[in-house]
Amino acid sequence: MSAPDLDTALTLTRLAVASGADAVCYQAPPGMPRQALSDQIARICDLGPKLFMLQDLDWTGPGLSVDDIGWLFDRHERFRAIKVESNPAGPKYTDILNAFDGRLHVSGGWAAAQMIEALERGVHGFMPTSMDHIYVGIHSLFARGETGAARRLFERMLPFIAFSNQHIDISIRFYKRVRHLQGLFPTDFCRAPTPALDSYQEATTALLAQRAVDLDADIAAQARQPRIELAGLS
Repeated sequence: MSAPDLDTALTLTRLAVASGADAVCYQAPPGMPRQALSDQIARICDLGPKLFMLQDLDWTGPGLSVDDIGWLFDRHERFRAIKVESNPAGPKYTDILNAFDGRLHVSGGWAAAQMIEALERGVHGFMPTSMDHIYVGIHSLFARGETGAARRLFERMLPFIAFSNQHIDISIRFYKRVRHLQGLFPTDFCRAPTPALDSYQEATTALLAQRAVDLDADIAAQARQPRIELAGLS
């Protein structure tokens, strides 16, 4: 769950806690002073989640300052994870990792195109929308020290990432289609205000979404073997 609107975030937090979720994620409202943001975090944490993750989302700028993140970290014992989605993400990852020396779990999200760079910087985890087995395969290869194989598998994803990361609306449409093709959603319908794809975008989505599903399924099948040998990349 994540939403910049506090009332929505509180409602989602209550549902998450009631469902047994251990953690919640809250999108920091853009430009909010840190004391006001701290007050909102306190209200969310008062509802009982064991772990609070802050979503540092800024499509065009640097997002929250590392100083503000540290100030919030010192005041909220459940704030021990952050999802960095600022621009550029890479230096922000490193700044936070250095500042907290492992005390704050750092994840990446929208910056999927910088996954290999993020792994090299020491980012702890990733929160992809889809293609889970491919991302896990890349992470597993990198963790085993097979960095070349990890990079080659990652490069097979670049057509999907390049198309879907044009805009959040395209990303929503594309990954809803992927999940529909995988049988996880009964439809790829998207609610307003997400606009429909035009005919060119639709044609590309139809082609790439199926390719993404096929590659993900292939990696999943190979991962079930006694030792993972991802698509001959090792």
